[in-house]
Amino acid sequence: MTVSRLEETRLALRFFGDDLDHEAISRLLGAIPKEARTKGETWQSRGRDVVAKTSSWILATPHQIPGDLDGQARQLFAQLTPDLADWRSLTARYKSDLFCGLFFDGEKPGWTLTPDVEAMAEERGARL
Repeated sequence: MTVSRLEETRLALRFFGDDLDHEAISRLLGAIPKEARTKGETWQSRGRDVVAKTSSWILATPHQIPGDLDGQARQLFAQLTPDLADWRSLTARYKSDLFCGLFFDGEKPGWTLTPDVEAMAEERGARL
């Protein structure tokens, strides 16, 4: 049996909502997003026009090779506010998640974060 290795990981914290306030999220979390879209905004993706169905705020970590999703999550949360009340106010108002990209060199086995990183995400209301 061949054991798959995690070759690369990608991680992004995302907030979505029709009435999303980009500046308020940036101010509360203490970070500028890599990508921010407003509902109805048009942009180019793979040579075609795309219209945002809702507003979004996305903060991505650099791609990690070899993959280290736990390390990326720790790095991401370390640069943002530790104030859980601020996190709760954002996640109560907007849909949020942690988008994870896992790239293996073979078959894709099951994958989970370590318990401490899962706890960091959970207490901030950011679902995987």
